[in-house]
Amino acid sequence: MNAQRQPTFGEPEDLCYLIWHELSHPIVGSLTEKYLSEVNQFQVLYQQLEKEKQIQFAYGNWQATVDEHIIRAITVRLATRELGDVKGHAHLIGEREHGWAYIDLLVERLKRYEEQRDRYPTFRDFYPELIKGFAEVKPFRMTPTAE
Repeated sequence: MNAQRQPTFGEPEDLCYLIWHELSHPIVGSLTEKYLSEVNQFQVLYQQLEKEKQIQFAYGNWQATVDEHIIRAITVRLATRELGDVKGHAHLIGEREHGWAYIDLLVERLKRYEEQRDRYPTFRDFYPELIKGFAEVKPFRMTPTAE
């Protein structure tokens, strides 16, 4: 709020980040819900974040943490595409500094999505590949699933 008690959103690019972030929630949230069993295979990563005290946000569970990581990675990619490499990189650094430990991994995965749109025409098509990226986090041991 400003001195006149009107809401403010900062600089125009801050408003862009906010819009991209908030409009991503329903899309990402519905996909996380659809692929929840796949997402939950990596739940140990949430426990690692808590144990290492790297988690600086109050999302309370793995599902919400995954959503926020993905949404923030999307915002970084949009910032890069729409505002340029310098702004995109600065946004990435800011997300890292706020404790989003898996942001780099997801940003790299999203770059692959952008490069392979012929293979993955929609974000829905790519989402399972995005989640599989969590297997790259070290140390990680995925428990075998029954086939």
